[in-house]
Amino acid sequence: MATRCNVLITYGDTSMILHRFDHGYPAVVGAALIEAVRRHQHKTATGMSIDVTDAVLYLLKLETEYALRFQLAPDYAGDIDWLYALHLPERYSEVKMGARRRLPGTNPRECLARLMRQSLPDFLLYVNAERNDCNARLRNFQRDQPGSAWDNVLPFTVIEKE
Repeated sequence: MATRCNVLITYGDTSMILHRFDHGYPAVVGAALIEAVRRHQHKTATGMSIDVTDAVLYLLKLETEYALRFQLAPDYAGDIDWLYALHLPERYSEVKMGARRRLPGTNPRECLARLMRQSLPDFLLYVNAERNDCNARLRNFQRDQPGSAWDNVLPFTVIEKE
């Protein structure tokens, strides 16, 4: 079964929800959120800022090696596994992100309320830890099942600090 997720994006008084139907784990979605923020920062007279429209359009058009996209959603889906929050303030240095696994039977809004929002560098450490865990499992599969389809799977790359 697919690993679905919702992403709540807030900017000022505006908010929107994105939905992704599979590959909703932090190793994939967390990395996509970091990439969207990093690609769409720009220098202003008061410091670094983010072009929110371009960042969201990037996520909606994003096609990865998994050929998946985010979609705008009218509300939280009831059958999701992961919740993400992305707060985009005026200043790039104040971006906050977070991820939380949703337990079956819990309300998505309650999960988001308890979601710890982290700075971009802290969220990057979290995503890289998830990617390293995935890579360790991949190495075990490749070791235990030589000659299988696992041999064709490439490991995740670690996301570099800025």
